[in-house]
Amino acid sequence: MIIEHNGNIHKIARMTGNKNNFLEIILSDIHENIKIKPLTIKVKGENVINILPEEVSFYVKQGVDLIYEKYKRKFFISEISFCQSDSRPSSIYAFLTFHLLEDIIKNESPSNYT
Repeated sequence: MIIEHNGNIHKIARMTGNKNNFLEIILSDIHENIKIKPLTIKVKGENVINILPEEVSFYVKQGVDLIYEKYKRKFFISEISFCQSDSRPSSIYAFLTFHLLEDIIKNESPSNYT
């Protein structure tokens, strides 16, 4: 997996054999309505849609809940971007969200709390 953090924008990409998934989340300090930005990549000239925004939103929220269960940390997401042509199952987005947020937690320094 490839993970990248840039300010409040966090990206994760999973590429294994013939399965690919991309997720970008933007964190917020407050709870707000989440904007969902499906990215379209043409495959052989066609817009392939394997994953729906509602599915990604559901599983990203599930990943946030799993982080809270394990670390007792709340994260607020303001925006989600993903590729509609990504590989199924859509439940992979809970896994990606969990690992992306866990990477943030594990790379925090104690000075972040002062």
